[in-house]
Amino acid sequence: MSTPQPRTMPGQSRPGSLELDDYTYSTPPVAIAAGQTISSSIQIEADSSFEILKRMAYFIINGVATSSVMLATQIPYVTVQLTDTGSGRNLFNTPVLLSNGFGNAQFPFIMQQTKVFSARSVIAVTLSNLGAVDIDALQLAFSGRKIFPSKQY
Repeated sequence: MSTPQPRTMPGQSRPGSLELDDYTYSTPPVAIAAGQTISSSIQIEADSSFEILKRMAYFIINGVATSSVMLATQIPYVTVQLTDTGSGRNLFNTPVLLSNGFGNAQFPFIMQQTKVFSARSVIAVTLSNLGAVDIDALQLAFSGRKIFPSKQY
């Protein structure tokens, strides 16, 4: 006979289980001049680990924001490199074009294998504008979930 599992009340979890919350981390919007490379970072909060499920980009060029469908002519010629500073691992073997690693809010880039960043770790972001046009604003967003250890009741 199997041992009956204890019942939990709404909002409670079983010992040893995880609590998951939908969450998004983003870079601040940044302007990038033609030919410029900039670095940014995202600090993962101390209360939980974070699992990235989707990657999105939003940009404004010449005062015009991205449409709901990114056309090849609208995507800036920007490369991106992401680094997990805790492990020192790059997420790409070489910087990738924005369109190869990021979607938009309507059509996000859904990762084939999710990536978990530990609490208090940092995602280092390097952006290079290889084009001849200045980018008024570019923001990257990482949609996923916070992973909390369960509370002991």
